[in-house]
Amino acid sequence: MAELYSCPTCQTLLRVPPGVETVLCPKCQTVLSIAPSAPASPPPTAAAPPLPFAPKSKTKAKPSQPETKKPKKAVLVDEAADAAEAHEVSEAERKRTMRKEIVELEKKQERQEEKYQELTQECARGQFAIDLIKWGVKCQALAVALEVIVMLVFVVAIVGAVAGSMTGKTNSADLLGNGFRVVLTVVVPLAMVISSLGILSLTTGMGYAMFGPKKARHVAILGMVASILHIAASIVQAIWAIRMFIRKEIYIDATQPLWQQAQPIFDLCGLITDIPLLSEHPARFMWRYNVSWVGIVAGALEFTRLVSVCLLAQIYAEEGKAVEKGHASLKGAYRVFWLMLLAGLFRVLAAYSFDWVRPNDEFMVFVGLVVHGIITFSITMGLAMILYSLSNVLDDIKELVDPIRFASKVPISEY
Repeated sequence: MAELYSCPTCQTLLRVPPGVETVLCPKCQTVLSIAPSAPASPPPTAAAPPLPFAPKSKTKAKPSQPETKKPKKAVLVDEAADAAEAHEVSEAERKRTMRKEIVELEKKQERQEEKYQELTQECARGQFAIDLIKWGVKCQALAVALEVIVMLVFVVAIVGAVAGSMTGKTNSADLLGNGFRVVLTVVVPLAMVISSLGILSLTTGMGYAMFGPKKARHVAILGMVASILHIAASIVQAIWAIRMFIRKEIYIDATQPLWQQAQPIFDLCGLITDIPLLSEHPARFMWRYNVSWVGIVAGALEFTRLVSVCLLAQIYAEEGKAVEKGHASLKGAYRVFWLMLLAGLFRVLAAYSFDWVRPNDEFMVFVGLVVHGIITFSITMGLAMILYSLSNVLDDIKELVDPIRFASKVPISEY
């Protein structure tokens, strides 16, 4: 059983196991010598009386000497107490570290929640922007479809007038019949109103996109600037086209190229969209007639706005983890570019082949007008179909502008 000893230096009570001669005080590091406790001595017994005839011993008894033992190594006491104290310190440090980590995690979660709330607001504005742009593109597609009707009726009227002149049934000087005049005075203003609504919707949508998701804001700014500049250029182009239409009669003049007779009508339809003017001017430069630099600028700005719409939709689709929808939106810009390029090439070939024809060669005049009419119909019809297809893609991309999709780090499967 352990015995209690008091350290003479620091008065600390020490528990000393039995049989230990030296101990080390854990507090003041003093080495103490512990005197072994003497074993209990047996009670004294009476000595036996000597025998009368016993011989005396000749040897003297040696005095007994106490046995010396080597001192044992000092033992460190209260090791369990020190270990318990160290465990308490480490447990407190661990709890302090855990509390610090929890506080950091809570702050990080708060920052993430703030970012998510901000992203939610940005996506709401982005959805509204895409919705406005979608309806603007739909209005443009409908206006161009009405332009298709105007151009088709106009080409049929011209071709019919030339064919009647060849057969002697109509006056070749009167190329615009009453039916076309009705279409010109009803359909063209209606198409202009629808186109104006589309431009207003597109411009407003670009304005909202400037405050939408951050990665697409630079594209929205580009589209906004292009749209505002296009509005200004298209107004100047419209004034120029109306003055040309009022000032010029539509007739066949032997001293002027054939297609020039129809250019005022085509420029007047530029009030609906200016992009086809980009395909018309290579032929006009070749023959040096009805060149409109303002029309070229207006067409380039309108095409820039269209490219901005496609790029904006592509960024939204990629952030919404639907890359293929982004590619589908860019196809709209690619298709318009190739349509204008091919239409301009065919217009140059048609002008080179038929615009030198004199009015007395009525058959070549008829063929030339048919060819030019097919090119014109293809431009307007193709542009209307491309714009309508793009509006459907924008409708799909609107559903992708979602904060959960934007915040996700992994691809999300289509639903």
